[in-house]
Amino acid sequence: MEDIKYRFAICGKCKKKWNISRFQHIPKGGYICPHCLYKRKQTRKICKYIMLFIAGILLYSISADVAYIQRGYKSIGGEALILLLPLGWYLAEAMIKGNLKRMRK
Repeated sequence: MEDIKYRFAICGKCKKKWNISRFQHIPKGGYICPHCLYKRKQTRKICKYIMLFIAGILLYSISADVAYIQRGYKSIGGEALILLLPLGWYLAEAMIKGNLKRMRK
């Protein structure tokens, strides 16, 4: 009968003990559990969309000033569509990821 050996690793972030595959490679930086990896990915995603939102606001304010100089009066025109930058980015990213998944199958 084969002797089953378990391998345990302690997460470098939350310090919990995790039962992992005995064949799993542990990087030099230490093991990071799936829970902490998910939190890190979520944090990066939130930061990315916050940065896109701020970029949209800055681009809108710049383009509104340029439009005011060109028109000679204040009004809201096509430059307001820049505020939809995060939504457009999300839709494009989802479409590309979906197409890549279909191509891999």
